[in-house]
Amino acid sequence: MSKKFGLGKGLNALIPEDTMILDKKEPKTKNSIRTIPIPPTLMKKLLLSKTESEYVFPSSTGSHMTPENIRRIQISLCKKAEIPYHNFHALRHTYATRLIENGFDIKTVSELLGHADVNITLSTYVHSTNDTKINAVNALEKLYFEKMH
Repeated sequence: MSKKFGLGKGLNALIPEDTMILDKKEPKTKNSIRTIPIPPTLMKKLLLSKTESEYVFPSSTGSHMTPENIRRIQISLCKKAEIPYHNFHALRHTYATRLIENGFDIKTVSELLGHADVNITLSTYVHSTNDTKINAVNALEKLYFEKMH
């Protein structure tokens, strides 16, 4: 049996042809319709997931997860891990910031997020950290002093 990925709002994934994608909502913009690559190791684990449902992450009733289902589970997991709860959307900000910190270009990050304009990504989703600022200043210092000697 093929598993369904309830990705919603025009979001697709690079998945095997026999795997179904569930998409019940209309996307906000034409740029929302995009394909997100899923690393092979993760894809293998997702496809091998053992559930009685046709969904990879079913709700307790066996249907697709709603945003409220996800929020309740996330709150519960944060409590168990004794870490502060941040809404699920905060993961988009973290995702974008970490991609930029790891040297990925802004255009790629913007397309992965489904933005029509990289300025939306830069102004809304990418956050500078103190470590990033320190690394930038140290890199310039190193460049300057290497040229002096």
